[in-house]
Amino acid sequence: MTDDDRLRVNCLAAVDAAAGGDLGEMRAMLDPGVRWYGEDGKPRESGADGVIGVATERLAAGAFDSMEVELWQRADDRVAVCVRLAPGYGRRAFVLTLANGRIVAVEDVGSQDEALARLADHRRE
Repeated sequence: MTDDDRLRVNCLAAVDAAAGGDLGEMRAMLDPGVRWYGEDGKPRESGADGVIGVATERLAAGAFDSMEVELWQRADDRVAVCVRLAPGYGRRAFVLTLANGRIVAVEDVGSQDEALARLADHRRE
């Protein structure tokens, strides 16, 4: 199994665990200094506790009840991830930045098209 395959399996397991109410696997994937950026590009949360706090709010609201990953595409140290949340919560797209096998940044980009555009931009850098 390649590192990319292992990362994908771990992320998918974290999504499944979160959908079941367990955020422990998600926390294990986060760097302690992870930063979460909103759609406006401004920092929203810092640190694993802050990111888990956002996930806990969404879990309590029921957004993760039937969450499924619809897109997973990697380019170097970045991954575009699109998820379909529970009915009524729509879809969300993120670009994750990785270092040493952990997520060091989460960009909430809103749409799958935007996530893929950011990956393409990253490849050109």
